[in-house]
Amino acid sequence: MSRFASVAVTAVASFLLATSVAYAENSEYTNSLWSNASCTDDCGCEVDNCDCCSGGWFSGASIYGELQLVHLEQHSTDAAVNPDIDGETGYRAIVGIEGASGLGFRITHFDYDGVQLVSGVSNGLDMTASDFEITDCFQLCSWRGTLSGGYRYVELDSWEFGSTDVDFDGHGLTVGIEMERDLIGRLGLFASWQYSILFGDDRDASSDYDTTFDWTELQLGLQYDMCLFGRDAFLRAGAEAQMISGPLDDDADDAGMLGGFLSLGVRY
Repeated sequence: MSRFASVAVTAVASFLLATSVAYAENSEYTNSLWSNASCTDDCGCEVDNCDCCSGGWFSGASIYGELQLVHLEQHSTDAAVNPDIDGETGYRAIVGIEGASGLGFRITHFDYDGVQLVSGVSNGLDMTASDFEITDCFQLCSWRGTLSGGYRYVELDSWEFGSTDVDFDGHGLTVGIEMERDLIGRLGLFASWQYSILFGDDRDASSDYDTTFDWTELQLGLQYDMCLFGRDAFLRAGAEAQMISGPLDDDADDAGMLGGFLSLGVRY
């Protein structure tokens, strides 16, 4: 994890913890994208709707967090990439705050180190990404959703047979959507899509130049809602696919990853 990302995540996590204490006694909102709860009776609501309660961003706010483990196999359109690279495990950490109106803010940090020694030389991808997003939830018939948008900072390195192919530092804009719906009992469906357009500096082994690429992330899976230590919680498991268009081999090739994820989330 980069120093920038470490400091940012630590600072915001401390802020969210302090905010949760300040609002814990006044919380009027228990609706969550991850549970079937609705606004409490104090709001005077009769329907499950994120926007049924009045209030500003942090009126009746709730804090949430999620930790995902991802296992991804690396792929590339660059024929020079060694095909013997194995899948590696990374993680995605999410912390956020959501007000009674459904409007909120979250930070997501993704870390994946897929660089391996193959025949004695380094091959693979090493990536970190930190997102700072505004979020808003909505209801669409039986589906519950969250829209998000904001800023992404990225560090991406690619190695081919011991040589640095990509050494990218950059940033850009990111947007996303998450959807879920009940299936049977506490079991439900979950899907998410995240898309980023990124700009920055690529300092590879032979050159140093400005470049741009886009990064798409998809998740499809199942979700199980539950209670954990008196808090709303969920377990998720499913498939994940990522497509990074353009960064390899002087912007001539694409990188991709395919695998699965397992996550635990809790709302305070």
